Amino acid sequence: MNLNPFKNKEVKSPTEGEEFIRMFLDENGIKYITQHDLLNLKDDYKQYRIADFYLPRLKTCIEFNGYWNVSEESKQRYREKMKVYAANNIPCIYLYPENLGILSYVFHKRMIKELKCHDLKFQLFRYKWKRFRGNTRVLNLIIIPIYIIFFVGNIDTGMSMNFIDFIIVLSFIILLAGFYDLVKTFIKYMILNK
Repeated sequence: MNLNPFKNKEVKSPTEGEEFIRMFLDENGIKYITQHDLLNLKDDYKQYRIADFYLPRLKTCIEFNGYWNVSEESKQRYREKMKVYAANNIPCIYLYPENLGILSYVFHKRMIKELKCHDLKFQLFRYKWKRFRGNTRVLNLIIIPIYIIFFVGNIDTGMSMNFIDFIIVLSFIILLAGFYDLVKTFIKYMILNK
């Protein structure tokens, strides 16, 4: 553990599970703050709590209960923290070691549930929009210009696209999207060392 010189408190190093969650958030473009302080919580004997992750744009915390299955004492500490978060109306997604294998599914389901439960409509819209946009952004950058060239551009000339041309264009779009993802991954991991 390192000592945080500004707040005179210990900052724990991330566990492997927390690192896995961090990588998941990075890969999905979700902005986060690690080891986020939650101060002056009601019905809490501690001066502050530290959330493993805080997602500022979604106003939601993530807690990884990595030692849940270790002992009854660990479970009790986690339950106590959950109780304090609930008493203070803090939206939080709780993740457990067995969730890491299906993190994409579990995270999505629990995020939607938390945002709805806490009536965070704008954040829910933002989350759903980012998830949708993230899946289609590359294809939109490629499809729209091709659509303009082949469909709109051919109206004036009286030419029309036949089925074979459409299949060729669609194949080209899929190849470009795959190539774009390959280049992006190469740059991210090889050049930027992320």
